[in-house]
Amino acid sequence: MKKNVLLIIAAVATTIIMASCSKQCTCTATLNGQTVDQVVYEDMNGKECEAQTDITLQELMQNYDPQSLVGLEISCSHL
Repeated sequence: MKKNVLLIIAAVATTIIMASCSKQCTCTATLNGQTVDQVVYEDMNGKECEAQTDITLQELMQNYDPQSLVGLEISCSHL
């Protein structure tokens, strides 16, 4: 019984550690179904990658006319 509990704890700890490991984050901007830009960030954990979507959108809204961004989609994936 104790062995099973220890195995479960080890599996959960390994999953948590692996999920927080730094990996590549790829952010893709698409407009009307076509990729207009793609950026790869190195050594980024999952939470940082998720935040990159909002950061990228804010930067674009500061640098471009918001009307020109209608239909733009930004997605970031952690690989």
